[in-house]
Amino acid sequence: MNKGKIIDIQNKYAVVLNDQMAYEKIEKKNGLSLGKEIYYFEEDLYQETKQPVKKYFLVAAVLFMMLFIQPLLVAEEAYGYISVDINPSLTLEVNKNLEVQGIEAVNEDAKGYINKEWIGKPADTVIDLIIEETRSRGILNAERNFVLVSYYFNDEDLTSEKVFIQSLDALFNEKPHDYEVAVIKSDAETYTEAKKSKESLGKQVVNKKMETKVEDLLVVKASIEEDEDFKIYKENKSEAEDHASSEKDLEENSARKEEKNPIFGERDDVPGLNKQEHDSDDEIDKIREEKKSKAPLNRKVIEALAYEIIADQGKIISFEFDRDDDSVEYALEILYKGQIHEMKFNGFTGELIKHEIESVDDDDEDTDEDKNEPKAADNQNGNKGKSLLNRKAIEALAFDIIGGQGEIISFEFDHDDEEPEYELEILYEGQIHEMKFNGFAGEVIEYEVD
Repeated sequence: MNKGKIIDIQNKYAVVLNDQMAYEKIEKKNGLSLGKEIYYFEEDLYQETKQPVKKYFLVAAVLFMMLFIQPLLVAEEAYGYISVDINPSLTLEVNKNLEVQGIEAVNEDAKGYINKEWIGKPADTVIDLIIEETRSRGILNAERNFVLVSYYFNDEDLTSEKVFIQSLDALFNEKPHDYEVAVIKSDAETYTEAKKSKESLGKQVVNKKMETKVEDLLVVKASIEEDEDFKIYKENKSEAEDHASSEKDLEENSARKEEKNPIFGERDDVPGLNKQEHDSDDEIDKIREEKKSKAPLNRKVIEALAYEIIADQGKIISFEFDRDDDSVEYALEILYKGQIHEMKFNGFTGELIKHEIESVDDDDEDTDEDKNEPKAADNQNGNKGKSLLNRKAIEALAFDIIGGQGEIISFEFDHDDEEPEYELEILYEGQIHEMKFNGFAGEVIEYEVD
């Protein structure tokens, strides 16, 4: 089997320039077009039935093709490349007008994202469409809220680069968004290396900078943000959007609080059930079982209920999830104006079960970050020179282990031992994953599933 590119098409045959830079004629078939790369076999070669052409005419034809057709093929090559990394990684081929003329799925996750309707659209429009598609599929979410864009253009006057950056400025500075975007320029050498290693252009840039192979961009997000070579677009939520979202959450929470909980209520409190209609406790047991199978409220709703009670945001310094055979409870502590608010909520109805307030000294007012992130002073006991992994790096490792984006219901940092440790619990598909990691190496010390 041979591979080549079609450089001329005649009535009965097509001329192919193969990988050995030799010209061959193949039988003309439907679907052939100039510049198209094809695979062909010996039986596809065109058999001459006429008198052999004169040698000088053949040489002249070859020279003509080399002089006039080859430049045309070069002109058809992509003018530039743009990579978009979220979880799927895609590469966009663009022309001089920065219009998409080709899309390549760099990894397996990206194969289901290629849309032929994106061909011919401006690059910034397609980038926005890719992001929105990942949001609709739940890939880009509150936990994985980072997008990496890298580009390489064949222009010396930087005109295309200036136009491209202006289009991204308009997209990410004017349009409200709840994710962060990092943009970096690349070059031809890095693009070639990316093709050889089957990586996206953006990941190849990061790999070279970090001098290692980076599997998950979230692990190096903090380093990217501090690197001056990257242009960072921070989250850009509009006030109107935030206000509308908050109002909606409060309405939903208030509605839940007014509902009766059939698990803990008397029979008269259960909708559609009273003593006159049912004398057996079987119906009550049935409702209890149905209620147990329901999914509990998520962390965001519980936090909104807690903030509503103290009438301000405060700082969450502890958040725990407890589930037994009959109930689900959330317990959290919020530091607000020198006081710790200890609250407990019913996990199904959002009903407040407990609320206690304890005063603390000014020296004890640690923020959420202070309690969950290691301090520089913790780096002791012979561990000088080692770098502690931050919370986002540990979360990324944990999500990778369970194979999905669960809900973190507990996260603690323990620096009493010689080796600092992170402990966290993740609720994922009805199971609680309890994990413990080494704070330096990120190695899993303990892993249990309840």
